[in-house]
Amino acid sequence: MQPRLASSPATWQFELGSAALQAVVALLLVGSAWAQAADLAGAAAATGLRVTSLTLQGQPTSALVGVSLRAPGQAKPQPQSLATGQVLPPGTEISLPSGASAVLASQNNNAVTLFPGASFVVGTVSEHGESHRPLAGRIEFQVRQALDFYNVSYNRFTAAVKGTVYSVEISPAQQTIEFHVTEGEVEVDQRLQLRVRSRLDEAGDAEPSTPGAAELHLTDNLASGEKRKNDLSVDSYLQEFGNYAEVEAYFNEAMAAAERSGDGRKIHRAVINLMEAYNATGQAQATVNLAQRCLNPASPSRTPNATQRCNTSLGNAYQTLGRYREAIESHQQVLEAERRRLRGSDARGLRRH
Repeated sequence: MQPRLASSPATWQFELGSAALQAVVALLLVGSAWAQAADLAGAAAATGLRVTSLTLQGQPTSALVGVSLRAPGQAKPQPQSLATGQVLPPGTEISLPSGASAVLASQNNNAVTLFPGASFVVGTVSEHGESHRPLAGRIEFQVRQALDFYNVSYNRFTAAVKGTVYSVEISPAQQTIEFHVTEGEVEVDQRLQLRVRSRLDEAGDAEPSTPGAAELHLTDNLASGEKRKNDLSVDSYLQEFGNYAEVEAYFNEAMAAAERSGDGRKIHRAVINLMEAYNATGQAQATVNLAQRCLNPASPSRTPNATQRCNTSLGNAYQTLGRYREAIESHQQVLEAERRRLRGSDARGLRRH
């Protein structure tokens, strides 16, 4: 059995055995499309970030000229002036000139500091959480308000926190991204492409594997004072194994190490990673066997993102096993969680589980 690509919520396909189930899926996808459109409209109306302070060559100033701004819907950025008190709506792309810095504040009393040369896209801001996207340069995030979520995403990395101070420095030229945690703790999720050169047949002998890859997620925590620089190159994105047995051994060892640590968050992340590895190596039933541990509401790392990953893996496994109704239910939960995220209401949905 070939590795299964971990698809995004909008691209799942179900190979159903009956016309009735196919009709259910069709109605599900149509309904979710309408809901997503409504949610995107609501997200667009969310508040953005307000410019609270500006500096030029280390000196405070009330306005900057030559700031590259691209408003939502604009095709290209334009050089414009930026003033204190100005509100940047969600979707605004901003790039600062050399020698200039800016502090942007949200309604949640959180702040984003852009250092000289930084580029940044304002994300969705609501009373429940925020999601932003750095593009280049050094950017510091001060998350003072205890939110339900605060996500910063770039390329295949997502940093999730609930209250901390950390910076992200991105160098597109050197293909690196660096995280530096000043206070608190940051959870960094990295997407990896897994490729297997061969597989083992029933006798345990290696045989060629059809070229293919599956996407996995590896999550780690950075504590106060820690720094980590990650490579953004294609080589670092691709993790290659000789056969499926090596994949399973690698993630089982990671699971064992997490259990030895006694850290509940590490154990839960290892369970999620192992489920995705089982799916990638065609062991759907092994994935299902871990469902209870993954979806345990008492898990210390049961964040909305972690719950979505659990349900995605479980839905893919049910599909492989031909348990299509259960697959639909799992994927429906992922779609509903994504709608809550766009509305900024992850916490209410989490409490309902």
